[in-house]
Amino acid sequence: MSPSPQDTLESIPYNEIAGAAYRLATDGVVTRPRPWQVELYRRLSDSVSEAGFLLIAPPGSGKLDSVIIPSLGIQRGGAPRRIFLIAAAGSPLDDFVYRYAPRLRNWASADGVSRTMYVAGDDNEVGSRYYSDGREKADLAVNPLEADVDLVLVTLDRFQDLFFGAGGVHALPSALTAPGTPSPRRDLFLFDEAHEYTADGFARFQKLLEFLFAEDFDVIVSTSTMPIAWQEELSFLETIRAPLSDEYAEPQRTLSYRPAENIGTVLKSLASEDAHKGERIIAVAETVADATALAMAASPGFSPLLYHEAQDQVDRRKIYASLRESEICGDGYLLVTTACALEASDLDAALMVTGYCSPESLLRRAGRLNRRGKYSASRLIVVGDNAPRGSRLLTNGKAADYHKALTSADGHEFDADQWLPFI
Repeated sequence: MSPSPQDTLESIPYNEIAGAAYRLATDGVVTRPRPWQVELYRRLSDSVSEAGFLLIAPPGSGKLDSVIIPSLGIQRGGAPRRIFLIAAAGSPLDDFVYRYAPRLRNWASADGVSRTMYVAGDDNEVGSRYYSDGREKADLAVNPLEADVDLVLVTLDRFQDLFFGAGGVHALPSALTAPGTPSPRRDLFLFDEAHEYTADGFARFQKLLEFLFAEDFDVIVSTSTMPIAWQEELSFLETIRAPLSDEYAEPQRTLSYRPAENIGTVLKSLASEDAHKGERIIAVAETVADATALAMAASPGFSPLLYHEAQDQVDRRKIYASLRESEICGDGYLLVTTACALEASDLDAALMVTGYCSPESLLRRAGRLNRRGKYSASRLIVVGDNAPRGSRLLTNGKAADYHKALTSADGHEFDADQWLPFI
């Protein structure tokens, strides 16, 4: 008697297969997949599986790779997927390009199937194709809704314009391959912290998700900071939650709170301390203008790098690549950047100085501190006591409690769980 498909599925050692795939796909960055990553690998690597997930995991725990690798990775069987990786509105897509272009290139060589990536978040939208023999073709003029594209990198605002701007609500289902047609390329929409922190913004985001889900497309929302009430609004998606357990050891981080100081004075103090020479330091400003002014003010003590979303795309990506290469080589730097650019990055600092910010921004920024756990100790310095304009405002009671929590946390280990009740 032949085994049933379910028996065959359960007999496959997915933890071993997922481990091997992650090692191949990430060049050893992920050597021991966590249980929730193995589960996603099991479900997404099945060519007939469907996806409707709310993926909740800490910053830096590998949420995106846990979707991209089984969906586009080394072994592609059945109908290939086309992934729309959708970032928060206004975010630069530099980290996605930096991370996934080499992987698409390697996967094309590994399994003999070319891969194509399309970047649709900047003024200069372009496609790149990676062939199995190592050749590459850049500057492809393709329509990502019609061409044979594996990965589309796009911001939430551009995504909505791409699908709904020209053809109204009917543009989306007519542009994509309809599920059920012969050998379709199955579309998966992966939203990475793309939700907005306003009630109106989230309501629109929810309607978009409901529309895609109802059209039978694969939908995954990846988040580390979505409020509980909003998670409940997405109950039509299956929740996959990554606990803070032995499988995810929090990196060593200390929080310092200095309400009477500002970022500039802290940087001047750090510049005079020999202990910080050669360290990777990130200073976070809220706006491009603030970041530019801060970089100029920091120049006497440091040689700062400036990185933000308003820079020329080519120059900006060169700067980002140099930052990541510095990390690989173990070199230090002082980076002055914006909240928008930092929170869309995969940077890893030993010391970070940030202005007073919302609890969710605090968590996301801390997630770029000792991100890969290579430092024996690291420090997050929060300065000031007024939330910036445009950030989500806490109620008076919660705002006071948040301020008290920052004050009492001064000098202690950063505990991500402590800030979740304020989100």
